[in-house]
Amino acid sequence: MRERDANYKLRTFSVGMPGSPDFEHARLVAQHIGSQHTEISFTVEDCLDGLRDLIYHLESYDIATVRCSLPMFYLARHVKSTGIKMILSGEGADEIFGGYLYFHKAPNYDQFHEEMVTICERLHVSDILRANKVTMSKGLELRVPFLDTQLVNHVMSIRPQDKIPGALNEFAGERKWRIEKFVLREAFAGDYLPDAVLWRQKEQFSDGVGYALIDALPDFAAH
Repeated sequence: MRERDANYKLRTFSVGMPGSPDFEHARLVAQHIGSQHTEISFTVEDCLDGLRDLIYHLESYDIATVRCSLPMFYLARHVKSTGIKMILSGEGADEIFGGYLYFHKAPNYDQFHEEMVTICERLHVSDILRANKVTMSKGLELRVPFLDTQLVNHVMSIRPQDKIPGALNEFAGERKWRIEKFVLREAFAGDYLPDAVLWRQKEQFSDGVGYALIDALPDFAAH
């Protein structure tokens, strides 16, 4: 048992079109942490081929929901085929740590906090519902550690002025522009993650896997 544990490697997966920016950054993380990494590549045609099946499971025609579900749908099918039954996802981190780019335009600290509370309270009918439906359609259990209730309560108790992105603050006597999810990034500073990933600006999942899908989906729907 000890020998098997010593040889065990964390398994990680990334999904995208050939040349997608997410592949590059996921590869850096996998190399840094020494995980057994798998890249799952797809084409626009691969995604569109399963579009009707995906919409059936999503029970939604919402274009934003469908677009960001397609890569996860493709990923879930592959992961399930390996015999894995449960995966961890980063869902919820943007909502509790202030990760969305539109938060840069928050007019004040109070409204920034109120918006985070609102979107957190709606996760069960939006992103988490979507992610759960997509993975369960392939018999895969999705767990979301960022939404552990103790973590959510702790992070939401942090002052909004310490989380709001774009704000100018004093750091070691210097004025710096704060990137989104600053608190979370700082927690992993050091040797946990490569700097190129740690301080990378947020990109929507459906964009990071490959930009070709952005135009292909409306064209497909129109015809």
